[in-house]
Amino acid sequence: MPQRRGSPIRPTKALPVYQKRKVPTRHILTSLLFGSPIPRRRVFITTGLVREQWRIGRVRVPDKLSNLEGEVVSRGIAGAERIRDQGAAKLSQLIEQASSTRAQGAALQAEADRLDDYPVTGVDGQLLTAHAAAERMNSLVALIAAATNAGSLKHRRVSRVLVKLAPFATVLDLPILLWFVGSVFNVDWTNLAAGQGVIQFLTSLVFAILGTAAVAMGLNYFGRDLKAIRMMMVT
Repeated sequence: MPQRRGSPIRPTKALPVYQKRKVPTRHILTSLLFGSPIPRRRVFITTGLVREQWRIGRVRVPDKLSNLEGEVVSRGIAGAERIRDQGAAKLSQLIEQASSTRAQGAALQAEADRLDDYPVTGVDGQLLTAHAAAERMNSLVALIAAATNAGSLKHRRVSRVLVKLAPFATVLDLPILLWFVGSVFNVDWTNLAAGQGVIQFLTSLVFAILGTAAVAMGLNYFGRDLKAIRMMMVT
């Protein structure tokens, strides 16, 4: 288009000049060895982006991505979406677990609130609530402590050794019963080694063993009964 006579000539705007650059070799080596300044997994992507810009050979608009840049961005977006989905799934799972835990806690709290009314069996077979049993236990502890401080020995504790040896004390009745039953059956103790009166001796031994077992069982039964009666008297 011809310029008008007398009008000034406007200079055209100069385009930016593209300068070919590359990633320093030392940066590539240190990144591959130590992961800095470029992350080790991103070294080849970075060099690929640089070579792609070499092939383009001109300055581009920043908003317009190249093919490799678009792929890298799409991978980043896909990774972010994957992390978002995993986080949402994990959060949903945690919310469900929290709801389940809250429901279990509420159920346990309800059970704990009903413990005072839970029925239990007393020492003499009566039904008591757990609260009443706890109060009775506290009163028994107080009574036992008061009686022990007053010098009473009926609540003293017996060692485990004596408790385990107590049933064997009934064995002492065996020779006494054997002598008594042998006297009833006319056992000849002096000639027993010679084989005389063996049948009478064996008969006496059987009756003595049965009598010892009966005494042991009777003492056990009466001991438990007397213990229960003593507990009832304390209460």
